[in-house]
Amino acid sequence: MIKFFKRFVCAALTLVMAQGVAVTSLAAETSVNESAAVSTVVSSAKTTNAYITLGVGQSKSMTSVFSISGNVTYKSSSSSTVKVTSGGKMTVLKTGGATVTATMANSGDIYRCYVTAVPAPTSIKLNKKNPSTGVGKSLTLTSSVLPETTVKTVTWKSSNTSIATVSSKGVVKTLKSGSVTITASPYNGLSSSCSITVKPSPTSLKLDKTSLTLEKGKTYTLTKTLTPANAYPDAEWKSDNSTIASVSSSGTVTAKSAGKTVIRVTTYNGIPASCTVTVNEPASPDVAGVVKLVNEERKKEGLSALSSTDAALNKAAQKRAEEISKVFSHSRPDGSSCFTVLKEFGVKYSAAGENIAAGQKTPEAVMNCWMNSAGHKKNILNPSYKKIGVGCFEKNGCKYWVQLFAS
Repeated sequence: MIKFFKRFVCAALTLVMAQGVAVTSLAAETSVNESAAVSTVVSSAKTTNAYITLGVGQSKSMTSVFSISGNVTYKSSSSSTVKVTSGGKMTVLKTGGATVTATMANSGDIYRCYVTAVPAPTSIKLNKKNPSTGVGKSLTLTSSVLPETTVKTVTWKSSNTSIATVSSKGVVKTLKSGSVTITASPYNGLSSSCSITVKPSPTSLKLDKTSLTLEKGKTYTLTKTLTPANAYPDAEWKSDNSTIASVSSSGTVTAKSAGKTVIRVTTYNGIPASCTVTVNEPASPDVAGVVKLVNEERKKEGLSALSSTDAALNKAAQKRAEEISKVFSHSRPDGSSCFTVLKEFGVKYSAAGENIAAGQKTPEAVMNCWMNSAGHKKNILNPSYKKIGVGCFEKNGCKYWVQLFAS
């Protein structure tokens, strides 16, 4: 404190605070030029804070929270909640909160760690139990640790790192085929594991069909064959044009509109295969009825059903139905053989047959006529035929019918 002895005094007081340093200065001037000044440095120490959450029974070193070393004094604000050793090791004893302080002997710097103490984990579960995957794939495991307020951090471990490794975030990377166990453990020794089967990656891929013809609204499930047989089957399916035909994740093709598209499948490691799909409009009731009755007659004789999905063969039969409305004959209007229509529409065959009829109003009536004719019946029940095309053309109230058979 400074005292002045003159009546008139002019004084100035300034207080400056900056990062733990307090400087106080006081100056005074009297009318007779008597003056005095005092300047004092209080402290140059600094304070650093950190906030952490630990579970009951969990320990952590102050030196892992702060980069400190040397002569340090540690103190807990609540030793019954968080105790701290002379070496700075903090251990949570019960839920609550405490502040652990580290004071540097030389500099006076203070480091405060505000600890929130939460309950210890009581259970842990993984999101997958016994998954399978392929060599070279990755999958992510997650853990659910209870209670909700506890520390969620876990340590991940692989039982065989030559088969699969696991990161600190639970990402499993597979290296070779085999079985491996991945375990997650919170700090207090609880654990949860899953056994992963790592299958070989495919070396080749084939589909049961490379071309397929469907009527609009029909479905077919493509079957893939992998080499080796135990390869991991994960694959991606897609359609070049899903408005014509779509495909599901399991390979089921759905015919949506007339046209042609390609269904593609690719294994997880990049091996492709494809199937060309042709979608036709549904057959007329007359055509569909004839096909149904033909296959019923073949079934009675123990013969396989004829396929009616060859679009080219159906177009050829329809063309012949129109032609016999002009010239009712197995010869075409230009005098050529009826079988030249197969070449015209690009139908490949090793054997072929044709049945024609006119005047019958229903599929049942025309089939009755054909089955009561030895030559026509022989074509219908020929075991060498595999496909049938049916045409029906109406002119002036009269229906003209054609069956074309091919093998």
